[in-house]
Amino acid sequence: GAQQAAAAGTVGVGAAAVEEEDPLDAFMRDHVEKTAAQEAEKAAKHERAWQAQYGDKDVQVSDVLEEEKNMNLHCFVCKKWGHTKRDCPHKRCNFCHKEGHIKEDCPELDSKIEGQFAEEKKRKRSKQYEAKKAKRAEKWEAHLRSQTGVDGFNVLYEILGLPPRKLATKEQIRRAYRLQSLRYHPDKVSEEEQEEAKEKFMAVQTAYELLLEGMETGGEGMGGAVFSGGDLRYTGGPMAAGAPTEAAAAE
Repeated sequence: GAQQAAAAGTVGVGAAAVEEEDPLDAFMRDHVEKTAAQEAEKAAKHERAWQAQYGDKDVQVSDVLEEEKNMNLHCFVCKKWGHTKRDCPHKRCNFCHKEGHIKEDCPELDSKIEGQFAEEKKRKRSKQYEAKKAKRAEKWEAHLRSQTGVDGFNVLYEILGLPPRKLATKEQIRRAYRLQSLRYHPDKVSEEEQEEAKEKFMAVQTAYELLLEGMETGGEGMGGAVFSGGDLRYTGGPMAAGAPTEAAAAE
């Protein structure tokens, strides 16, 4: 009798352990079951509505579904519910002030930004060109300075188209410079001749500046000045000493 009672007590404890369930597990089980029941009811309701409306008709099903409206959203542009300002057909751009889009999607703003990028690119290219031009001018000046002085001012005269055996006045030098700069200005020649014209135009400009400097300083730093036509010795050849070489520029 005692053994049977003990066995019965053991079975009772085991049954109690099996019946006891963790509160969190119980909550999750109830929640899942409730959600599944709601989804099943929703699907059944949808099926009943479908059958009532389209059950006896030939319906073409499309993958393109209309976006479901969220009626909790409110638009402060048109004051209606179901969408926000971004999706409002009456939205107005803060940049161009036109209806139908917002500033972030404005084609005029995109065009302006693209224009600014293009302008910045053009500015940088112009800056690079000016730097290259200045470097080239320095090479020309160094090249021509090395050939000036008592025996070499004829080089500058030849570049400006002045008679190499006759000493020119400052006004004659300026007049010759104007004529030669117009002749070789890059805007005055064809596209095929532009590179050569740029080089000659730079030589003309440098020769003019060096001649005026020589007249004002007495040739200081140039190996002496030219005081008379007899100091000039004609060497001949077109455009005088030619373009400075990379080797000469490097020196």
